Amino acid sequence: MPLRNRNKRCSKCGITHSEKGELCPSCKAQKPVSEWQKDKRRRYSSSEWKRIRANVLSEYDIPQDEWHLYAVDHRKPDGSGGYDPTWSTNHEDYVLVPMLLTDHNRKTANQDVFRDENGRFVGK
Repeated sequence: MPLRNRNKRCSKCGITHSEKGELCPSCKAQKPVSEWQKDKRRRYSSSEWKRIRANVLSEYDIPQDEWHLYAVDHRKPDGSGGYDPTWSTNHEDYVLVPMLLTDHNRKTANQDVFRDENGRFVGK
């Protein structure tokens, strides 16, 4: 009786593997995209957000050729924190302030994002 080839294709990336299940080891190890992350992607790629971002950066007299260096930070009017979808999902309810990307990423890592027991970012 001939030996059967036990390799199969990963249903996600298409590479051949011999593991149990439909996913290869690297695809199994990847963290699934949460609904919060999907919503975040939609929110910041919308034409509405691009218009708001352009208005904020123009308002602060930042030259258009330097816009790629900046992020627009969301701050609650009372100063109690950053973007919070449980408070409001409307960008215009927040005080929007441009920040250099490095500063914004540091602030977000420290204030707006929670970590799990392993120190990985897990969102709000």
